[in-house]
Amino acid sequence: METFTAEDFLHPANFITALDTMPVANSTDVGGLASSMLDVTIAINDVWSGVQKDGGHVSSYERIGYHANTAARWNNFLESTATITIYRLEVSKIVCYRVSTCRTFITRI
Repeated sequence: METFTAEDFLHPANFITALDTMPVANSTDVGGLASSMLDVTIAINDVWSGVQKDGGHVSSYERIGYHANTAARWNNFLESTATITIYRLEVSKIVCYRVSTCRTFITRI
């Protein structure tokens, strides 16, 4: 499986799969999931999870760029107001990155 850098997550098109049926650009936030999120986290295995604005927690099995339509879901998360944190495994250490609120750069934290 492909290994993605934190910077790769700034571009949802990096995660399009052969199984996608939803367009990445102008995709619909199905069920309002992205707009309900306060925080979204990408684990080192590219699986997303999050905390909703109402305090609820969402754990997924969906690996961004592996499961169908996760490119569109990721685009919706980027377009939301959620705080986005990405964890990567770099030289045997887990490194944490935060996506900027303007969604144009990533900062190591």
